[in-house]
Amino acid sequence: MRKDLNHYGCAFNIAMTFFEQGKNQNALKWFKFAKKMEPTKKDPYLGEATAAFKLGLIDECMSII
Repeated sequence: MRKDLNHYGCAFNIAMTFFEQGKNQNALKWFKFAKKMEPTKKDPYLGEATAAFKLGLIDECMSII
């Protein structure tokens, strides 16, 4: 990320790493960042919705879906 702040794959993989570690707040932040870079890709939307759900942010989860 230091070399290229707009690298979608790197941002998405960071989000997935946090998600797999159960660090859903950090994962949510990185999924949102990845979504801004590639708004047509579906994966960051699903990740964001799932992380929001695990954090108990049901309204946010529903608005993403």
